[in-house]
Amino acid sequence: MLIVEINSDMETKKLYLVRPDLKQFEAKIVSIAPFEDHFALILDQTAFYPTSGGQMHDSGTANGIPVVDVIETDAEIVHILPEPISGDKATCQINWERRFDFMQQHTAFHILAQSFLRVTGKNTLSSHLGEEFSTIDVETAQISDREIEQVEMLANQICFENRAVRHFFVQENELDHFSLRALPTKGEQIRLVEIENFDVDPCGGTHVNYTGQVSVIKILSQEKIRGNVRLTFVAGKRALSDYQRKWKILKQLSAKLTEAEDKIINKFEKLQAEQKEFLKIKKKYRALLISKEADDLIAEAHISDSIFLTRIFENRELAEIRDLARQIINRGHLIVIFGLKNERGNLIIARSKDFEINLAALAPKINEIVNGKGGGRADFIEVGGIQTKNWEQIPDQIAKFMDKAVEQFSKERIK
Repeated sequence: MLIVEINSDMETKKLYLVRPDLKQFEAKIVSIAPFEDHFALILDQTAFYPTSGGQMHDSGTANGIPVVDVIETDAEIVHILPEPISGDKATCQINWERRFDFMQQHTAFHILAQSFLRVTGKNTLSSHLGEEFSTIDVETAQISDREIEQVEMLANQICFENRAVRHFFVQENELDHFSLRALPTKGEQIRLVEIENFDVDPCGGTHVNYTGQVSVIKILSQEKIRGNVRLTFVAGKRALSDYQRKWKILKQLSAKLTEAEDKIINKFEKLQAEQKEFLKIKKKYRALLISKEADDLIAEAHISDSIFLTRIFENRELAEIRDLARQIINRGHLIVIFGLKNERGNLIIARSKDFEINLAALAPKINEIVNGKGGGRADFIEVGGIQTKNWEQIPDQIAKFMDKAVEQFSKERIK
């Protein structure tokens, strides 16, 4: 959020507190001043809601110039504009779609908070009304799916009954007349928001006039946050959009699986069971194929009479190449140098037990040669992130380096 320091003795009249349904208004321009790469506008009155109380700021226009942020600083409401406006007055237009959306979310939060209190006996700690999703933190370590379902049923019943939502100011000494869900910040006048015969809460946010305007409330998920539960929810048009998006996904799944929507879970479980069986068969035959491939490569190495077995593979799984390397070094007197050519290549170097050289100790030099990063054990190392340019030369380069290492080790053993 932008931080603005304003030197003004005039308090902005907050129209949004008494007329949250106001879509346009006129106001006198008190000041307009540069701020970073924007301009800070102060009016004598405003219907633009500033970011506060977990609710996002309004947007709209002032004399046709976009209002991109709204900030409350002490007594003033500061409107952030990308360019200045001139004149003594400003004709302002609220982005009503955005405003009404947040009104739906904020009223939904009040309904949910009271619903959680009645169903679970747990208090709400805080809320955040985001651009796409809103959250509510409840003072409890766990909420069951059954409780969430009951909360949703109660909350939506309040919406369906289209109860009146009203806001009004009271003096601090009048608070005893109301059964408040949360205690207010002390002040001369305290604004209360009341949902008819259901909830009363101190609040400075914007709300709908009737709960029916919230439409539908849907809790999407829950997670644990610092020992409490945070729930993500949507209401109103957001809930409709969420339903439409998920319905499209469900229809596509139904079509692809050639199964009715209410039977997709059964079809998925059947496919999942079939996949597990297929993977078992695949694993079995892959092991047989890799064993046969290892025999063939060992035979080729014996014909060439070399201790180095070098190969470059493409379109193979890294796990397969690892298994192949292990089977070869367990059967023959060989040093394996395998490359796997992908977008970023992998290199596997492994040795049979009768070569007592420490591959892990050689890894830093090998990393330098191939410009990669890796390491491993004394008999098996792996290097990743290798550029594929001139990839065909890499196994031979490593073989020459390894040949010198083997020769040096043999000399040291003779000594």
